Amino acid sequence: MLPREFCREKIGELQDALMEDDCFLPGMKRKISPLCNEKTLSAVWGDASNLINGVDRKIWGHDNGYWGMVDRAVTYTFDKVTHLSDFRLIVDSDLDREYTEGNPDVLNISIPLFRRADYNHTTFGFPKCMLKSFKVEIDDGSGEWKTVYETHENHQRMIREHLDVDAKAVRLIPLGTYFSESLWTTYGSAQAHIFSFEVR
Repeated sequence: MLPREFCREKIGELQDALMEDDCFLPGMKRKISPLCNEKTLSAVWGDASNLINGVDRKIWGHDNGYWGMVDRAVTYTFDKVTHLSDFRLIVDSDLDREYTEGNPDVLNISIPLFRRADYNHTTFGFPKCMLKSFKVEIDDGSGEWKTVYETHENHQRMIREHLDVDAKAVRLIPLGTYFSESLWTTYGSAQAHIFSFEVR
């Protein structure tokens, strides 16, 4: 297929694939999984509707994210037991920060990308708001929650993992950010900034 033919016949598929891979296309919103909508979505704390608005980053004065409390679940509940093949999660890597506040040496280092990771004998670290630990649980219809994915060392903005399970409900539980896990205690006030959580 020639590029002109591809542009005429397949451009929509290309745009969808790029946005699915977390590319930003100005003026466009990513298509949301049919399983994820306002009817099925709920949160223990706060308004989680931004998780399904199709925009996975701060842009043009809009936050487009969900500020969720650590240890408080975001849940999708279905009318019947449904097969889930995978989940997709986009967290805030705070790319618009001017300084690397999250670096382990507690130094405010300017963020120019041309510097080495060990510039001036220190390390850049991870953004404070970035989700480090979380788990995904399902209820298979029995009323009992079972963990199907858990990590305590996330270092990626986009996380996609295979599930292949049947569930009546699925929930994401943020467990800690790079900042909250560096503290002795947060007294239950730690927050995680999440742009998208979907299941398919």
